Amino acid sequence: MTDDKLYFSDGQVVNTDEVADYYLDVKDIEEIGRGSQVFIEVWVSDAYTAASAALISVDLVTSTAAPDSGDAIMTIVQSATANTSTGPLCSTGLIAKVPLPSTGLEDHISLSYRVGTVDPSNGKITAFLSIQ
Repeated sequence: MTDDKLYFSDGQVVNTDEVADYYLDVKDIEEIGRGSQVFIEVWVSDAYTAASAALISVDLVTSTAAPDSGDAIMTIVQSATANTSTGPLCSTGLIAKVPLPSTGLEDHISLSYRVGTVDPSNGKITAFLSIQ
């Protein structure tokens, strides 16, 4: 199950280091997900153009205010690549699904996207919480 209030990014262009378009209130998540497992899902919604050394990593960030890249508590995707036509960024689809931690979260959560030394191009990321 997904809800538009559970999205971090909805077709967000990610080709530089940046934080997801949206952050979520942990209290709302606890209420919606009560009794269920909550997952963070990261999808390539528009495939990236293959480029040597193009990488994207994704971190969960949390803060009492709007989270930023300095508030990372865990890595969700470590160096997904677009360096060949078979790299996970070169086609649409799920690149990560991990359980949302049940401890260590402050008032708000979001995702931080980190790009390697070569910027990937033409792709988009969609990321959200799912409840199962």
